[in-house]
Amino acid sequence: MNPYINFVNLVKAISASDTFPKVGHLPRLILDEIALNEFQGSPLTVRNLLSNQAIASPATLHKHLMALRRSGYVYTASVTEDRRSKYLKLTAQGHQYISTLSKALVEASLT
Repeated sequence: MNPYINFVNLVKAISASDTFPKVGHLPRLILDEIALNEFQGSPLTVRNLLSNQAIASPATLHKHLMALRRSGYVYTASVTEDRRSKYLKLTAQGHQYISTLSKALVEASLT
């Protein structure tokens, strides 16, 4: 079978399980952006996320970001020099979710 289709099926299975809180398509895109920036060593700010209208409008992004925070995937952290800037970071659960998806990707590519 096609590795990408295998991956999509594994992600569906992960989403259907009770292991993690449910994440819809748009929140997953937001989570991907946060994870990409964090793993590149430059955490995304709330302001930068909300200005990314390629994903959605600022109001829609804010709504889904709040849902990700309530679900325990991300949190905001202030920098001591400028408390107005809030950085988005993955929680332990957010890291575990990304790790689970990474393992699914590897598994899908091997079958």
